[in-house]
Amino acid sequence: MKNRTSKRLTTHFVVAVLAAVLTFILFFALPQIYRFLSKDLADAQRADDDIFRLSLSLGYVALLFLLFTLFISVWNLLKNKKMLPIQYDLRRDVGIWAGIVGILHSIVGLFVHFRDKPYSYLYYFIFPPEIPSRIP
Repeated sequence: MKNRTSKRLTTHFVVAVLAAVLTFILFFALPQIYRFLSKDLADAQRADDDIFRLSLSLGYVALLFLLFTLFISVWNLLKNKKMLPIQYDLRRDVGIWAGIVGILHSIVGLFVHFRDKPYSYLYYFIFPPEIPSRIP
């Protein structure tokens, strides 16, 4: 049991470092990607915004991890012609980090749209004072 725990901790560490490296690479590559792929000048200017880039980078990393967790079983089925057990450690650990990075993406994403006023990110959950409504 001790070997399995140390193996899983190593896997978590490797996946966490991979998440940080991928986020870092995407954070700095997004402006060039947007300038290359988009003909709209507004998209290229949005890609220069740090909070927008961080949110997008975290979202793409979470999506890549989620796709990897789905791909593990398919790859094993094509390679070995047999199904993986339900509790497969690598799939679970990468899925955990997909969730963690996805939550970080959601938290950073709250600040992308409402940065004009302080505490305006709360308007995702409650009505702003300007709207006269009692029931959200």
